[in-house]
Amino acid sequence: MAEFLWTFAVEETLKRTVKVAAQKIAVVWGLEDELSNLSKWLLDAGALLRDIDREILRKESVKRWVDGLEDIVSEAEDLLDELAYEDLRRKVETTSRVCNNFKFSSVLNPLVRHDMACKVKTITKMLKQHYRKSAPLGLVGKESMEKEDGGNNLRQIRETTSILNFDVVGREAEVLDILRLVIDSSSNESELPLLIVPIVGMGGVGKTTLAKLVFRHELIKKHFHETIWVCVSENFNIDEILVAILESLSDKVPTRREALLRRLQKELQDKRCFLVLDDVWNESSKLWEELEDCLKEIVGKFGITIMVTTRLDEVANIMGTVSGYRLEKLPEDHCWSLFKRSANANGIKMTPKLEAIRIKLLQKIDGIPLVAKVLGGAVEFEGDLDRWETTLESVVREIPMKQKSYVLSILQLSVDRLPFVEKQCFAYCSIFPKDCEVVKESLIRMWIAQGFIQPPEGENMMMEDLGEGYFNFLLSRSLFQDVVKDKYGSITHFKMHDLIHDVALAILSNRQKMVLDPTHWNGKTARKLRTLIYNNQEIHHKLADCVFLRVLEVNSLRMMNNLPDFIAKLKHLRYLDISSCPMWAIPHSITTLFNLQTLKLGSIENLPMNLRNLVRLRHLEFHVYYNTRKMPPHMGELIHLQTLSGFVAGFEEGCKIEELGNLKNLRGKLQLSNLEQVRSKQEAIAVKLVDKKNLRELTFEWSIDLLREFSSYNDFEVLEGLQPPKNLTSLKITNFGGKFLPAGTFVENLAFLCLYGCTKCERLPMLGQLPNLQELGICFLDRVISIGNEFYGNDSNRRGYFPKLKKFDLGWMCNLEQWELEVANHESNHFGSLQTLKLDRCGKLTKLPNGLECCKSVREVIISNCPNLTLNVEKMHSLSVLLIDGLKFLPKGLAHLPNLKTMMITGCIEDYDYSPFLNLPSLTKLYLNDGLGNATQLPQQLQHLTALKILAIENFYGIEVLPEWLRKLTCLETLDLVRCKNLKRLPSREAMLCLTKLKDFKVMACPLLLLGGQADQEGAKYLHIPAYLCHVYQSRGSLLSNTSSI
Repeated sequence: MAEFLWTFAVEETLKRTVKVAAQKIAVVWGLEDELSNLSKWLLDAGALLRDIDREILRKESVKRWVDGLEDIVSEAEDLLDELAYEDLRRKVETTSRVCNNFKFSSVLNPLVRHDMACKVKTITKMLKQHYRKSAPLGLVGKESMEKEDGGNNLRQIRETTSILNFDVVGREAEVLDILRLVIDSSSNESELPLLIVPIVGMGGVGKTTLAKLVFRHELIKKHFHETIWVCVSENFNIDEILVAILESLSDKVPTRREALLRRLQKELQDKRCFLVLDDVWNESSKLWEELEDCLKEIVGKFGITIMVTTRLDEVANIMGTVSGYRLEKLPEDHCWSLFKRSANANGIKMTPKLEAIRIKLLQKIDGIPLVAKVLGGAVEFEGDLDRWETTLESVVREIPMKQKSYVLSILQLSVDRLPFVEKQCFAYCSIFPKDCEVVKESLIRMWIAQGFIQPPEGENMMMEDLGEGYFNFLLSRSLFQDVVKDKYGSITHFKMHDLIHDVALAILSNRQKMVLDPTHWNGKTARKLRTLIYNNQEIHHKLADCVFLRVLEVNSLRMMNNLPDFIAKLKHLRYLDISSCPMWAIPHSITTLFNLQTLKLGSIENLPMNLRNLVRLRHLEFHVYYNTRKMPPHMGELIHLQTLSGFVAGFEEGCKIEELGNLKNLRGKLQLSNLEQVRSKQEAIAVKLVDKKNLRELTFEWSIDLLREFSSYNDFEVLEGLQPPKNLTSLKITNFGGKFLPAGTFVENLAFLCLYGCTKCERLPMLGQLPNLQELGICFLDRVISIGNEFYGNDSNRRGYFPKLKKFDLGWMCNLEQWELEVANHESNHFGSLQTLKLDRCGKLTKLPNGLECCKSVREVIISNCPNLTLNVEKMHSLSVLLIDGLKFLPKGLAHLPNLKTMMITGCIEDYDYSPFLNLPSLTKLYLNDGLGNATQLPQQLQHLTALKILAIENFYGIEVLPEWLRKLTCLETLDLVRCKNLKRLPSREAMLCLTKLKDFKVMACPLLLLGGQADQEGAKYLHIPAYLCHVYQSRGSLLSNTSSI
C-alpha cells in the first residue's frame, strides 16, 4: 500500500537532513537549531508511521493523514534540496570564476538566510501539528526508529533471470484449437471481408501468451503472406492502430488517415494477412465500426483474419464474427508444475505436509498462470524443506479469501513482501503506460534521480550497480516480463504485465499519480510533481510551474525546437532527456542545473561551453554532429561522469584528450574522434584508458585524409598510448593512418572487432589468437596485399586459430592477392565456430585459404564482386545458404553439400556447369539472375531439384518459353519472373496444373507475356492459382530485390 512506502520516504528525508548537517551546510546557513528540530519531528513521524496497524491503515481518515504527511515530508525534502543546491552553486561559481553569469553571488545574503530559516520553522511547525493530529485517529508512535531485519541485503538473494524464459505449460490443446479455427475459417470462401476471432479470458490467464504461440506457429507462417502484431491496450486510437500495421510492412509512414489507407491498401493488395490486436479494452461500438470500415478499405475483396485478445466479453460481442474462444484456467497439475519451477523447487519430494499445503495453495492460485508464476517467485526454495513448508503455510494464511479483486490480492501479497526500497522502485514503474517497453538503464537512472537509491555508507559502490541489483531482484520475482537483450546478453528493455501494472499503480501514492493525468494540473499541483514524461500532450505552457521536478523526459518532436530559458528554474532536476527533440542549440542556462545527474541530448553541433559546471553529472549522452571539432573545455572536472557518448579531441588547453584522464568511472561505450589532433603518445597515455575497467565498447576515429592536411600521422604512437582496458569486448578503429597496428591494442577479451578505412595499413594485425573473438569486420585496407602467418600467430597449443569466431566480413580489399592458411589432409581445426563468411570486392583474390575452405561449421557463405576467385565448398558440410555474385565458375564441391537449402546465383548463367544440381536434394530456394542478360533457356539440371519450393528468375532476356519440365517441380510454392523481356509463353496448362502446391506467382516487367485480357490462352494456365496470390506487374523495377522469398 502507498502508506507503507512513505515510511521509507520519511526515513530518507531524515538521512538527507543528517547529511546536510554533516556537510556543515547547516553551519554555513546558520540553521543548526532549526534543522535539528526538523530532524526530531521527522524521526517521530517515521517511527509513528512504521507502527501503524494494517487494519487501521484501511480507514479513510488514516489514509488522508498519511497523504498529508507525504505533502509535508516532500516540502521538507525540497527545502533541504534547495539549501544543498545553493551551497553547491556557490562552490561552482568560485571554482569556475564566472560569478557574474549567475543570479546569486557567492556571498550568502542575510535576507536569503532569514527566508530559509523561516521556511524550515514553518515546515517544522506543520509537521508538529500534523503529528499531534494522529492521536485522535488511534495512532501510537515510538521514540526510536528500528530498521527492518535484512530488508535491503540483496547479496543474500540469488539473482536469476531464468524465471522469465518463455516456457508455456499445458496450452498445447488450446493452440491447436485456435490454429484450426483460424486456418479453416480463413481457407473457406466467405463474403465477410473481415474474419475476427476473439480470445477472451481474465487477466493473467495467458491470453497474450497463447496469441504469441499461435502467431509464431509454422502453420500460420505458411498459410499467411503477412503476419502483423499490434498491441492496442486501453487507448483505442484508430490512427495509431493503422500506423502500427503499416510500420510492420514499410519504413515510410504517412500521418494523414487517407494517405495511410492508400499505402496500406497497396501493401496488402491481394495478400492473405493475419493480424493480431492484443489487449483490446474498447467497448464503444462506434469506435470499432470506424476501424472496421478502415480495415475493409485496406483488404478489399480478399479479406483479412484478425485475432483479438481481451478480458471483456462485450469487446468479443462487438468485434467477433465467430464465437469467441474462451481461455479457461490452467489445470491444477500444470499450475503446480509452474509454481514449483518459479520457486526453483523442481524435483522436490512430496511429503504429507506439503501435499496438504499444495491443495490449499492451488485453491489460491485458482488456475491463473501468472499468479502461479509470481507467487512461486516470491517463495523461492533455498534448500531447507521444513523452512519452505513453513513459508508456504504463512502465504496460504495471509491471502484474503473474500477480497473483491482476488487475483490482485495474490499478486499484491508478493509485492507486500518486498523490502521498502524495492517496493518504491516497483511502484514507480507504474508511471509508464501499460504495454510500454521500458528502457532498463533509463529507469535505474530515474530511481537514482528520485533518491530511491542511496550508496551504502562506507562502501565504494556505484548507485547504478545497486539499481541493477534492485532491477534483477524485481525481475526474479516475475514482476517484469518480455525482456530484450543486447548482443552481450544484457537486458536493455522490458515490459510489465497489465495485472502487475495494476498492482504497482495501487501502491503508488496520490502525489505520484498526478503525473498520470497532466491535463488537470493547476499551479499548486504542478509544484508537487517530481516526474514528468511528456508525450505530445499540450501542457508545455505548464512546465514553468513544475519547479520541483527531479525527472523530465520530453518525447515530443512538436514541443520545441530550442530549449526554453525557464529550464534554469528547474534547479532540483536530476534527469533531463530531450533526445527526441530536434535541438541544434542548447541554452547556456542549462549549465546552472547543478544537481543534474543525467543529460540525454539528440543530434547537436556544439555542447554548452560551461558544461564543466554540472559537477554532479553522471551520464551525458548525445549524437556527435559531423561538424563538431572540439568539446567544451575542462570536461575533466566532471569526475562523477560514467556515461560519455563521445569525445572530440582538440588542440586548445582544456579541450585536449587528456581531459579524460580524471574520468575514472567511465563505463559502457565511448567514441574518441579527431585523434589526429592528439600530438604525442604521452598525451594519449594521459587518458588512462587502460585503468577504465568498466568500458565495454571503444571507437577510435581519425578524420579522413582530406581533413588531415597538417597531420603528422603519428597514429601508431597515439594508438599505442590509448591502450584499452583488459575487459573491453568491442573495438572499432576507423581511418587509422599508420602502416601497422600495434599488437597490444587487441586485448584478449575482445568479442567484436572492426577495422575500417585504414588505407595506409600494409598488413593485418595478429588476431588469430584472440580466444573470445566472435565477429570480425575488415574493410578498405587498400595496401594489404597478402594475408599470412602474421594474421594468425603461433598455434603452439593446437587449439586452432579464431576458436570462437562466428562471423567474418572481408570487404573492399582492392589489392589483396593472396590469402594463406594451409592444413594437412584437408582437416582443419581453425575457424572452428565460424557460421557466416562474407567477401565483397576483393577483385584480385584468386583463392580462399585451404584452412578456411575446410571449415565444417560454416552455414552461410556470401561472395560478391570477386571475379577472379575460385571457390571450393566441398568440405563445408554444414553450409545451408550460398549467395554468389560475379564468379566466373560455380563453386567446386556443390554436389557434396547435404544441407544446402538456399542458393542465389548472379552472373553469367550460360557459362556455368550445373551438373552438381543433380545431387542437391535438400535445395528448397533458388534465385537466378543472369548478369549479362543473354541466357536463352533455363539450365536443364534444374528439373532434378524436386524439393524446390521457391524459384525466382530475373534478367533472362533471351528466354521466350518456360520449359515443359517445370512440371517436375511438384513442391514449388512460389514462382517469380522478373525482367524476362522476351518471355512470351508459360509451360502448357497441363504442366502448370502439375504444380499443385503453387500458391504465389509473380510476373514483373515481362512485357511480351500477356496474361489475361488479349491472351486468354496464357491466362488460363494460372487460373488454378489462388487469385489473391498472383501478381502481374508491367512496370519497371525489381520486385525480387525487395521480396523475402529468398
